[in-house]
Amino acid sequence: MGRHEQFTVGELTECGIDQKVGTHTVTVKVRNILGYVSECEGADVPHDGDAGFAVGCKFTLTSAGTIYLNVGSVTVANFDLLGAAVPGGSITDAELASNSVIAAKIAAGAVTPVKMGVLTKTTENTDGNIVVLAATLLTGYLVKTNLGQPGTLTFDTAAAIQAAFLATAGAWFDWVFVNSSGQAVTLTLGVGITLKGTAAVPNGKTAKVRFINTGAGTIDAVIFLSA
Repeated sequence: MGRHEQFTVGELTECGIDQKVGTHTVTVKVRNILGYVSECEGADVPHDGDAGFAVGCKFTLTSAGTIYLNVGSVTVANFDLLGAAVPGGSITDAELASNSVIAAKIAAGAVTPVKMGVLTKTTENTDGNIVVLAATLLTGYLVKTNLGQPGTLTFDTAAAIQAAFLATAGAWFDWVFVNSSGQAVTLTLGVGITLKGTAAVPNGKTAKVRFINTGAGTIDAVIFLSA
């Protein structure tokens, strides 16, 4: 068992000793009871991945006067700048997917639809069949007017939709179609899209379409028709 003493001093001067810890040489000022470096300094930040630094080890970069802490382990060091600001920028779809941002976490963070985005209405009043591109699908909803006879509404391809949204399997979004055309409109699916539900939307009815990525170049379109 180690010996422990209590003493009082008026002033304590720490000199330190230059030592190689892992692959890096630092001026060691304090070690903990297990022998790991708990305080050191030098002209270069210790290398990430080195062993021998205590968890929470403080390193002072003498050339800049900044302080780094080991947030890694005693076997794999990872020195981060203390008080560093998080760089600005937008969170990408890929980052959301890789960090498993799921619906439950969004709900727990009280993210409301207003915080998530703004839906945009697109009105299509030409007398004829139309194709809805991926960019329009992602805006929110479309209102179809002015048809002299029953028509069709064809979605973009699954690959185009995934390129505009998110190709991760399981990712999804909703789009709403409002049929005010005076005629029945049949939803026609693009290449790679599989229909789940009723494709015929009578005049005066609304269809919510949930696009669900099922794999590379494939999407299920689940249609919910209003009463």
